[in-house]
Parts: sequence; C-alpha cells; structure tokens
Amino acid sequence: MLWGLMLRRLKKGFILIFAREPRLKWGEQAKRMNGNKMKRFSWIAAFLILSLAVVAWFGRGAALFGQAPVGRSFEQYRAVGAAKAQTPWSPQAFAITYGGRIELNAEEGQNVKVWLPLASDRDGQKILKREIHIPYDFEVTRDPVHENEMAFFEVPSPAPSAIEFTIDYVAEVSQDEFYRRNEEQSAEKYLTPSRLMVIDEEVEKRVKAATMGRNSVLQKARAIFDDVLGHMSYDKSMPGWGHGDTLRACLLGKGNCTDFHSLFISMSLASHIPSRFKIGLPIPDESEGSISGYHCWAEFYDPRSGWQPVDVSESWKHPELTNAYFARFSTNKFLLSVGRDLILVPRQSDAPVNIFFNPYVEIDGVASEAKFEPEFYFRKQNQK
Repeated sequence: MLWGLMLRRLKKGFILIFAREPRLKWGEQAKRMNGNKMKRFSWIAAFLILSLAVVAWFGRGAALFGQAPVGRSFEQYRAVGAAKAQTPWSPQAFAITYGGRIELNAEEGQNVKVWLPLASDRDGQKILKREIHIPYDFEVTRDPVHENEMAFFEVPSPAPSAIEFTIDYVAEVSQDEFYRRNEEQSAEKYLTPSRLMVIDEEVEKRVKAATMGRNSVLQKARAIFDDVLGHMSYDKSMPGWGHGDTLRACLLGKGNCTDFHSLFISMSLASHIPSRFKIGLPIPDESEGSISGYHCWAEFYDPRSGWQPVDVSESWKHPELTNAYFARFSTNKFLLSVGRDLILVPRQSDAPVNIFFNPYVEIDGVASEAKFEPEFYFRKQNQK
C-alpha cells in the first residue's frame, strides 16, 4: 500500500513536470509558470530523496554511512573472491590438533605445575570430540569468571627436559549457534580494564573524537572500529608486539591482532561498552594442513542484540571485507580462551595470566619462560 501511494505521487509529479501548459493570458500564464516551476522543483527534490531512501533501504546505504547492515546477508562482500569470502561465514566442521613440546629446564627437586588451555562448548562452537594425551595424570578444571576450561597437572621430580602432548578435537562452528546464545547476564564484569588494556588520557581523547555525534552502542562501536583500523597497521617489525599493550598501540600504531584488539577493547571500555578478548586458532581456507599460530579477536556487548564480534586486524588485511568483519560472527576461528589477566584453576602462585593460549608453567611458584614448540593441524570435515 505504501509503495503504491508513493508511485502514484511520483506519477503525478512526472505529469506535472512534463505536461504542456494550456494557452492563458500573459499575466495568468506568468503566474502559472512561476508556480509550476516551484512545484516541479519540489517534485524533483522529492524524487531524489526517495531514490536515496530506496538505496539505503536495501542495505547498500549502510556502507555509505559507515555502518554494516547487522543481521543481513553479506552476499555483496562474499562475491569478492569466492573461497576467501564465503568460508568465514558458512558453517564449518573440522578436526583439529593442539599440541607440541614444552621445554622445562627444571632442576631436581623443583615443583613443576602446568596448565593447558582447553576448547569447550561455547559461543557458536560445539566440541564433538576431545581427546587429551598427556604423559601424566591430569584434571580438567574451569575458571568461574570467564568459564575457560583447562587441563592441570604436576610433573614429578626429577622433571624431564621436555614434555610432549597433543589434544585432538572434532568441532563444529556456526553463526546460528552463536546468535542463539549471545546474550549476557552479567556484562558489567567486562567493563574492567586489565594491566595492559588500560584507559588513560590518550585513550579517552581518541574515544571522544571518534564517537562524537554517535548515540547508540552499535554506532559508537563502529566508530571505534574505524578509528583503530585507520590508526593501526599490521606490522611485527618492532619489538614488543603481541602482548596486547594499549599504550604501545597508541604510541606506535603497529602490532599484530593482539595489539589491534587491545586498543579496540580499551577504547570501548572508555566508552562504557562491555568488551572482551578472545584467542584461538584460525582455520585456513584449505581443506587440511598445519596452522602457523594463534589468532585473536574481540567482542562488544549491545544490550539490544547481544555480543557482537569484530576482527579489526583481518579487516586491515582484507579491506574488501571490512563491513563484514564488524558485528558479524565468522566461523573460521577455533576458540580456546576468553579474557585477560586470568586466574587459573587451581590458582597459580604468580601474577594473573595476560593471555592464555600457550601452556602456562610455574616452577616453584614462579611463572616460567618455558619454550613452547607448537604443532597445530586441521582437517575439514564433509559438510551436511
């Protein structure tokens, strides 16, 4: 009904614009011409405004105004490179191995404790199989704050020079599973900065400039996303990258995914938007092979739509997918842990763990710089 009314008004406008005038006396004709000029101008302006509204209605306007059409399909982005663009959003099933060798360097009589991160059912991810191969007795525990699972074990003395282990999984990841359970009952716990994800004068200054004129959580988060994307470059040439140090990211504007998302989270927290850090393994486009290392991303909480993922560093690498990596869950990730400054279970003796991806080792109650030689493999399963 609405579209019919609009079309009828447009038709009337076109008739007014192009219809020929009847013969009138000179004075009357002049008055009619001046009036019709104004009417024609009004109808042309209305037509242009309606055209812009139609463009925005169908989602393309979102890109013009700097916002992704959250909840809609991204077929226009997926068309850019079929395999690369489709994989991150299609449901995926895969077998994956997280393993490697831990060099201990412990002396006889020293107490050695080890915590390994474990993937679990959560946040769009279903673990169909989990087989843990560790040469010692272990227990599976979970931290009560971030719900991270882990395998804990102690190494009897004398400890060997190294420990080898593997954890084999079969997992499924899907958007539907994520958005069914993306609400949060206690989002306020994700409003606290960490030791390295700080809020200082520089962060607050950046947030104020980036979010000026933005009202909703979604608008503010997108403004922060764009600011980080414009400020940072994926560059590991300078020492100090990979720790998720917000001050370094602000100063240098360089780093890896950890640094990109630490800056995003700090700015979000400064804008009073609950945000959290996630880390795991990236799933390549190929059908099987090795994985070179970790990948991390972030999520912010919108009270109206729940947790919304962002991947600023991947947007930097693939600018054609920038809109799709904002507030859109991608399935090419295997989640291992959530949060920063973690307290493990049983509680470690040393300081909170900055990032829980590698095995965490303590020797006589002190965090060890144990060298970890990782071996990560994946093999995609046939999709149903």
